[in-house]
Amino acid sequence: MSTDQPISSGPCREDGAEAEGGATDSAAWAWRRASFCGPEANACVDVAFGPAAVAVRDSKDPSGPVLLFTTAEWAGFLSGVHNGEFELPHRELELPVC
Repeated sequence: MSTDQPISSGPCREDGAEAEGGATDSAAWAWRRASFCGPEANACVDVAFGPAAVAVRDSKDPSGPVLLFTTAEWAGFLSGVHNGEFELPHRELELPVC
């Protein structure tokens, strides 16, 4: 699924098909947040799992856009995370030249 344009009306597919057997209201999903976010939860995402889809949203904007992924897409993403494919690049400190 392309993530170029966020899905704004709840967990629906880009092709207009509804996920979760018709549940388009993202408030009805059981959202979870990682415990690593800490008490402020300023930079977190919420995730909700369904039988055939995984929904992701910005924790600061729970009524905002929702990205929806198939379980296969989510499994592929998690595999990449576990394999270190999404590590931040190591950049050397760039010092100004005098």
